[in-house]
Amino acid sequence: MEKFKPSFLPEYKLIEYRLNYDRKRFEVEKMPLGFTKMPEWLKVEPVHETQTVNAEFVIHGGISNKRYRFFTGMRKTETENVFFGDDGYHRFEKKSFILFEFKEGNTVLKVYHFNQFTPPKPLRETFFNLLTN
Repeated sequence: MEKFKPSFLPEYKLIEYRLNYDRKRFEVEKMPLGFTKMPEWLKVEPVHETQTVNAEFVIHGGISNKRYRFFTGMRKTETENVFFGDDGYHRFEKKSFILFEFKEGNTVLKVYHFNQFTPPKPLRETFFNLLTN
């Protein structure tokens, strides 16, 4: 049974990935039908010296036309194993907020994708806690 979520939360899509040890990446297990904003797999890597991302880690999908299909920095929250990032730098629409939650010994990755929504900075931690607790 899914836990209760307050009704004032904006709509989001929940995508679940599972770690493929052989390929060293997270591969999709559950994704809403017709949802195409997240790739079939994601890879988490430390930030390289040449990258200008305000985060310790980046997460990305595969490459298409010499660009990542998905790419964002993973910024820490006060909650262990929970990070956030943005999607929309390569799209001509408002950025979308994304929350990344690692579960089951970091073998499961839950991705909460809020299309064209970003919580105000003073309310971010409260927002994170509503989703993950």
